Amino acid sequence: MLQETEIKFESHKDEVLNELDKATEKVLYAIGLLGVEGCVEKASEIDTATGRPTVDTGRYRAGFGFITPTQGKMSGTQTTTSEPSDNISSQRSSKNTVVIANNVEYAQDLEFGSGTKKGGKHARYIMKRGIESKIDKMKEQSEKILKGENVNISINIGGN
Repeated sequence: MLQETEIKFESHKDEVLNELDKATEKVLYAIGLLGVEGCVEKASEIDTATGRPTVDTGRYRAGFGFITPTQGKMSGTQTTTSEPSDNISSQRSSKNTVVIANNVEYAQDLEFGSGTKKGGKHARYIMKRGIESKIDKMKEQSEKILKGENVNISINIGGN
């Protein structure tokens, strides 16, 4: 005599996708923090070409931040001045994207140089080098977050 068995299938797709969205936002946040940390570290180094600090004031260092898709404003280290040209807080990033930026008006000149005009400054690639210096840590943190491990996400500015 055959015994009758009932099999029931349930979909937990919505719960899984919700958890994936939460983990993705955590990953983007961690990448943003690490990117800002790397940029501030590179901006704080001594420029080998001049023997002077890479940047002259703290305004540029304080201008780094990041934006994720769910944030309504730039996070990170905020500048203490309120120059109108320093405001990128209204920007948003695309899905699964973090934007790491500096909100001072002269950030582009520091990154890419100010041309070959008389008195032009050389490119310093502060953001490029800062973000590249943290790629391995970004990957490590991302893997831990996606595996569900607790990750202590914090930023270390200025060796404190």
